[in-house]
Amino acid sequence: MSGRNPTPEGSAEERVWSENSPVQAAGNQAACVDPVAPPAAEEELAAEAIIRVDGPCENLPQLRPHELKIIGRCVTFQGETIVDGERVLLYYEGLVGMITKDTVMLLHVNRFTNEDFQKYQEKLLKAAQEQTRRRRNQEENADYNQGNGGQNTQESQGGEDALEAGENTSGSSNDNEMSGISCFLPGGQESREVREETSAVDVYSQRHGRQLGSGTLGPVPFMTFSRRRIHGVVFGRDPHSSFYSLFRDPSKRHFDMQCLRMFVRRYLVHSSQGNNPRSINLRPFVAWRCNCKDIDNELLLDVAKEELAHLVKTEREIVKYAERAANNRRSILQFYQPPPGLFSGTGILFLTRIPVQTFCLAIIELLVTLMLLGFSAYSFVAAPNGIVDGYIRDYTFPVTFAGIASLFASGLTAFHSLKMRLPLTVTLYGTLRIVTATIGIGLNMMVLILVGGAVSFTHIRSYLNRIAVISSELCVYYAQHNCSGFGEVCDPANTAPLCMWDTCPILRENTCTQPLSASFTRVFIPIVVLSMVLVVLFLIDHFMHFRLVQISRQLLAQL
Repeated sequence: MSGRNPTPEGSAEERVWSENSPVQAAGNQAACVDPVAPPAAEEELAAEAIIRVDGPCENLPQLRPHELKIIGRCVTFQGETIVDGERVLLYYEGLVGMITKDTVMLLHVNRFTNEDFQKYQEKLLKAAQEQTRRRRNQEENADYNQGNGGQNTQESQGGEDALEAGENTSGSSNDNEMSGISCFLPGGQESREVREETSAVDVYSQRHGRQLGSGTLGPVPFMTFSRRRIHGVVFGRDPHSSFYSLFRDPSKRHFDMQCLRMFVRRYLVHSSQGNNPRSINLRPFVAWRCNCKDIDNELLLDVAKEELAHLVKTEREIVKYAERAANNRRSILQFYQPPPGLFSGTGILFLTRIPVQTFCLAIIELLVTLMLLGFSAYSFVAAPNGIVDGYIRDYTFPVTFAGIASLFASGLTAFHSLKMRLPLTVTLYGTLRIVTATIGIGLNMMVLILVGGAVSFTHIRSYLNRIAVISSELCVYYAQHNCSGFGEVCDPANTAPLCMWDTCPILRENTCTQPLSASFTRVFIPIVVLSMVLVVLFLIDHFMHFRLVQISRQLLAQL
């Protein structure tokens, strides 16, 4: 498009289409007609509003839907069209005349095939480059123009420049960026195409004839599109005011009226939503935007009142549709029933897979705990009597206690996974799950510390020194393994207590360090590994509980 975007609003409207993504166009439908007389309620709201053409409007009803902001904007999108029973995707480009809960009406619509659309974009790019070159030439002559008669020019254009600055509150001009799209080519080509229309009846018949097929066509005065069949929406650069030049050609009377209504709607929407920070009045806005400075005040006032009532009705329909959609989502979330089975009581949480994942985690915790208890019992039973058996017995109780606590924690996690449901509240199962999982982490960390120290050289030597003083079991072990001492060679000159020369004075060249260490390691290392796995699993258990709370809040926010 050619120029700047003089609108009384900020740039928030750029987000509208992404917020309403189910917008897909199955266009090529009927032309826009004048709005039907609204109900009394809408008329009353419109009557209460004070609309001034040369002053600020007051008591405007609130028009809440953000999608209404795009009225008057140039857009391009890809829409579905059914041709000979086949689904065809075509590009459409035009000005948003009106938007409702179901449809979007465009003015001055061009339709392109994929190939023609690429060529069209290349043409726009060349036009933008030419426009940039001309602007640079104008900037080079700026000093000369300012010193030679530029003052008078500035005075004559001051009103329009101020209006444009007040309307374009986004803070940047769109002249330097094509965004890949532009509704109109420069040089008045599009204006000439519009002026070639003969009458409303001829346009209607021509349009329906041109809609046949799936080729490139346009411009078509009006098209209506289903919002559910549009995708890939891109905002373009709005045409210059010279494109409109309303009420100068009698053959364009109907099209001009629709353009006038479009910009009146645009003004009312943005004024109602507080997007007119510089308080641009209705008449200056329409006069500048539509290039019709001599527009009749009564006509403008009547159109504004009619469109305000129509916008109020549309706003109510959009809000009701949004509320109905929200209620449908709430119903789905509240009354969803999972398939019959273990998780039939989890409701909508079943779709998040958290109950299933938590249950699987609990089963893994249970299996690892049973392995820990089973190996601990086996080690105690299968350990040889004497030195090794006594050392293992000292650590059996903490391992068994940690295993029982872990067994209880995994069972509560499994039970809670079958009972969790929205709304998530503080329940006995959830509280016990957190407490027992925390206890499981603490007890298994205790086992890691105790058993990890049990395989150290210092602990084993201290235990053997204690046994050497109170019994002769160490001599029996020396005789069975043909060794003596721990960490040292017992020769006649060595008087260490572990050599036990007074109790079993037999000279043996080998020490018992390796067989004793191997016996203790075979028992304690698997316990260390299993306890470490349980600590990790219970940490994951806490993380799964955190995810449950987080996702539950997200789901409840949609209720």
